[in-house]
Amino acid sequence: MTSTTFRFALLVCASIVSGGLVAGGCNVAIPPTDDNGNDNAPAENDNGNGTEEFTLYVNAQVDAELDDTQGLDRIVEALLERNLITTIYVTAEYARDHPWTIHDFFLQGFEIALHGYGSGEDLTGMSYEEQHDLLTQALHTLEGCQPCGTYKAVKGFRPQSFSQDEETYRVLDELELVHNSGFKAGELYITGHQQDAVPYPVEGYNFHAVPVTVIEYGGRPIHLCDTACAIDEGMTADQWAEALQIGLDQVSTEQVPLVVIFHGWYTGNTEHDDFWQAFVDFLNEVTARGGVFVTTQDLVNLYAD
Repeated sequence: MTSTTFRFALLVCASIVSGGLVAGGCNVAIPPTDDNGNDNAPAENDNGNGTEEFTLYVNAQVDAELDDTQGLDRIVEALLERNLITTIYVTAEYARDHPWTIHDFFLQGFEIALHGYGSGEDLTGMSYEEQHDLLTQALHTLEGCQPCGTYKAVKGFRPQSFSQDEETYRVLDELELVHNSGFKAGELYITGHQQDAVPYPVEGYNFHAVPVTVIEYGGRPIHLCDTACAIDEGMTADQWAEALQIGLDQVSTEQVPLVVIFHGWYTGNTEHDDFWQAFVDFLNEVTARGGVFVTTQDLVNLYAD
């Protein structure tokens, strides 16, 4: 857990106590630490009986892009109401147009990660030089600036529509980005990691791959992303809710984390209230199962060697 996250957790609990709303304590999503206080405790914990008990870790990645603001705010508010944090993946275009909104999310404890320069870009059609120039500019835009008070450290990345190649990996190292969620468990992976559904280091580079959860639905594999399921797969809100439930059951059986993607402009859109309800039900179900929401960086730390 980052120091910002920890401070945020303390602030939330302090505000609840000072306001006299101490009903059952604070439901703060704080990952466990090891004996030295480090944020890399394994995903199982001793239940007091000498056996290991699985902890369900959930990285609910939220995308900030296009012209949406209300939908993203709606998702963030739902998380904050439950004292939950996660990682928000932001395009440079969105950060350029809404710098203080993104900075406020950072100050509230959310990790901010890069989601390319603009929506719909395809890195695989670009040379190394083109990718380097584009992503360097994107990163600098998202990080903000020290003099204007919007600077924030950005260490994560997910490409638009999972479009990346070896040139992208080189650029990520150049920019010192340390985690990359442009992978799908068992479907889109680094050679030798087909079976990995947890973060893993990418040989020859300095970043970890973070696979998005893939489930079997309707006889075919699908990755857990609201827009991919609703738009590309044509799923209804009820089917999406069922897919989320299948995902939770699957990772609990396999004892791996759940990595899922939500978009502010879709799930948070008031025109898609049925998908919004599926999101709220998902948050409540994870909480009921004793799940822990973590940022992508926290998830990488948990599984780091």
